[in-house]
Amino acid sequence: MYRDLYDESLQYNREAIAYALQEEPHSKQLSLAYSKLGRTFIEMNVPDSAKYYFELALSQAKMLNDTIEIGVGYGQLGVVYQKQKDYAKSLEYAKLELDLHLQRGDTAFFFYLNEETAYNVLRVAVKKQQIMFLLLGEHSYLLSDYCRFKYS
Repeated sequence: MYRDLYDESLQYNREAIAYALQEEPHSKQLSLAYSKLGRTFIEMNVPDSAKYYFELALSQAKMLNDTIEIGVGYGQLGVVYQKQKDYAKSLEYAKLELDLHLQRGDTAFFFYLNEETAYNVLRVAVKKQQIMFLLLGEHSYLLSDYCRFKYS
């Protein structure tokens, strides 16, 4: 049953990409279509394909200077690395996403922080606490406050 739904999702998202490439090659729609296809691959547990489409989405968002979608792209790549059990790389992308949100003044972001990313941070912190502080730098206190709030 789910396989059929994934196949449909892949088909429709590929059609959306083809349409966007033909009609609106320099649009946010193309970035969103790449991102949606990447999320389908994440759901199917095919992280390499997801990474490919998330990188395309991020590239498009950067070309458009769309800081919201750039942040989303960093977060999505962080999820890919989490799925691949590369927790340090996942944390790097969480930091990039965090820095972008803080630059925009979006402090509410911490309460939105995706649970998988928070889990990565906690996992890395338990194994190698110094990595968390190295990668997060001056923002590490915000993350520890968030984790304390979320998991207390």
